[in-house]
Amino acid sequence: MRDLQDYSTDVGQDNDSRKRKLDEFEWETSKENVIPLKRGRNVSDLNKALRAHDSFQTKMRLDDEVKAKEDAIKAYDGDDPLADWVEYVRWLEVKMPEDTRKKFTVLEQCTRALKDNPRYHNDMRYIRLWIQYADLVSNPKDIFKYLYQNKIGECVSLFYIGWAYVLETMANYPQAHKIYLKASQKYVM
Repeated sequence: MRDLQDYSTDVGQDNDSRKRKLDEFEWETSKENVIPLKRGRNVSDLNKALRAHDSFQTKMRLDDEVKAKEDAIKAYDGDDPLADWVEYVRWLEVKMPEDTRKKFTVLEQCTRALKDNPRYHNDMRYIRLWIQYADLVSNPKDIFKYLYQNKIGECVSLFYIGWAYVLETMANYPQAHKIYLKASQKYVM
């Protein structure tokens, strides 16, 4: 017969094992709050991020990191400010996957901050940020109209694909076809 100490060790190991298994599926309890990414997510990073938000200290640390990233963007004096914005958005997607409002705000700030810089008008990174922003607004068609009117993305195929996709989801197939034709006339497809 096993003694009580052996049994308590087994129970402790079973509890640890169950906790690890539950931690592996942390995202299952929060997936409706996580913004899906077209490129997918690393499940272990996602689980870590979701577990981390349970702790007050972790929230404070994340707030400090957000402030540091925003301060770095404001103080940036290099030749590619877009790189910091792109890195910040990716960081948000990993560290704060359920915070749609924060991502929306950062995308809006970035797209507005660089909209008058012609250097970025046909930069694929910038167009991707605009498309991510359009994915979060209620009427993405207006975003694409704005971009087209301001010649942002006019030489980037992803711009036309995104615009046509939005029109197709609205069942506006004739207009989507026109966008594809416009893209082929620009030789971007």
